[in-house]
Amino acid sequence: MTTPTLPPWPAEPPRHGGVCLRKVRQQDAAMAQELSTDPYVPLIGSLPPHATPQQAAEWILRQQNRHSQGSGFSFTIADRVTDEALGHCNLGLTQLSHGRGAGGYSVRPSQRGRGIAASALIALTRFGWTLPGLHRIELYIEPWIVDSVSPSSSCCIQVPTGVLSYTSTSPPRSCADTHLPTGPGRHTHGDTRFCKH
Repeated sequence: MTTPTLPPWPAEPPRHGGVCLRKVRQQDAAMAQELSTDPYVPLIGSLPPHATPQQAAEWILRQQNRHSQGSGFSFTIADRVTDEALGHCNLGLTQLSHGRGAGGYSVRPSQRGRGIAASALIALTRFGWTLPGLHRIELYIEPWIVDSVSPSSSCCIQVPTGVLSYTSTSPPRSCADTHLPTGPGRHTHGDTRFCKH
């Protein structure tokens, strides 16, 4: 199987407000360990709950390899002044050939409530609109988590209404709304009810 060729890494880190999105570094492992203490974070990615230093280092390596493996861009959300790691976000591009990308983010618990997630999502989506062939970015947001919906609304994302569809599987899947940021000349379309693995 051929590894998809992605657009090059941005020459300048995407920025908005007080944050920038930079490459993931080994010294970000402490941030990863703190993220892993949030019960929800391990459910939506490969970071184990209450990760050990070794598990955090392995997660860091996986993020560093995402671009070269053709799966997308994995960023550390960092303070623009101090470069402190505040969280993580990614732009998955396995569906780029169909014009679609998928965004996600997590902010370390000690840094929440400061608008970091909103700034990171704005930087991420603005960067996404610079990529040739990308017409739609899907953000999978748990609608019952107010702190998750608010940042997505801050970057002009359409928040769908209505009843979520649930699928009974084992293990259970997390059901979420799909929020669709629209960029210049882009339009939202399609089913906005989505169950993610």
